[in-house]
Amino acid sequence: MLNSESETGSVLGLKSSSSLKPHIPAILKGGGLTAANLMELQEAAFQLRSKCTQMESENKLLVEKLSDCRSEILHLRTSELLLQKEVSIWSSFSRLFAQPLYETRIALGRYQIEAQQLMIQELIRDRERKDAFKAVESQKQRRENIALMTKLRQINEERDKEKENNAEDKVQLRKIMEDSKAVRKQMSILQNDLTFCMNRLEESERERSRLQRHLSEHQVALTKRRRDDVDIKWYEEEIRSRDDLIAELQRTVREVNLLLAEQTLVRLEKRGEEGISPSRRQFLSKEPVISPVIAGNVDGCSSEKLHQSIQRLRKQLEREVDSPTHRRRRLFSHHSTPTRSFTSPFSSSWTEGDRVDSMSVGLQEFLVRELQAPIQ
Repeated sequence: MLNSESETGSVLGLKSSSSLKPHIPAILKGGGLTAANLMELQEAAFQLRSKCTQMESENKLLVEKLSDCRSEILHLRTSELLLQKEVSIWSSFSRLFAQPLYETRIALGRYQIEAQQLMIQELIRDRERKDAFKAVESQKQRRENIALMTKLRQINEERDKEKENNAEDKVQLRKIMEDSKAVRKQMSILQNDLTFCMNRLEESERERSRLQRHLSEHQVALTKRRRDDVDIKWYEEEIRSRDDLIAELQRTVREVNLLLAEQTLVRLEKRGEEGISPSRRQFLSKEPVISPVIAGNVDGCSSEKLHQSIQRLRKQLEREVDSPTHRRRRLFSHHSTPTRSFTSPFSSSWTEGDRVDSMSVGLQEFLVRELQAPIQ
């Protein structure tokens, strides 16, 4: 840069000197110096001096600039050396640290990329597995839904059948209610008949007590009247009549018990037989239910027991008749006190005015005792 500036300054000085040269020979050729020429020469000299001063000033400036440029060149050379050292240092640093770090970064990036790819593959596999599981679950749900729909249809059909059955049950329930009303009416009638029978039984018990007193009196009289003979045929007729009476009473009690059993079965059908065991239901359908009103007096009223008791009584009578000390005689005369009549509301076989002797009194006492005895 300084060389170029010095060259430009020298070129300018040469141009100025060259511009003055043609005036000087022109003045010299004129042959003489005039004042005008001197003035011109002075002006030219003045111009040359001014130009020289300018050139000197410019040279000084150029020298200063050259010194500055040299100092700058030195500074630049020193900075260049420093930069070369830094470049060498950074190159060595890059060789030692930066390059391995870069390579490790690249390797780490590759590893991360591979790991991400593996994760993506695992996610894809998991997604496929989940899709497969979802497909299987959807198939299961479809099957379950189909099974539930079939069950729902069956339940709806069963509900329809139950509704139809309920309608039929309602109709049957109405019929049963009507039948129960009729049975209640019959029940009231039968209860009235039963109260009548119980009243008759109470009267028979009172009659038994009265006859027992007569029996005690006639037993005292019997010791005095051993010579009197008892008519066996009359005893047999009396026993037959009492047997008929017992059978008729047993039939009435059985009829009452059967009607009561029918009423209890109707009540159980009305309430619903869910809580009743099948053995109890079979027992109620086969065996008549004994009313609690007559249970105290008619517990032992079974045909076998009555038959056995009558057979024992007959054997006892035969032994008494066959004994030598026994003499036939009538305990009661035909004009003695008549017993009360035992008429049943269901039959008219019992008539008023039946005569009772000591044997009939014993039979009644025996029957009452057997009827009051509990069933074994």
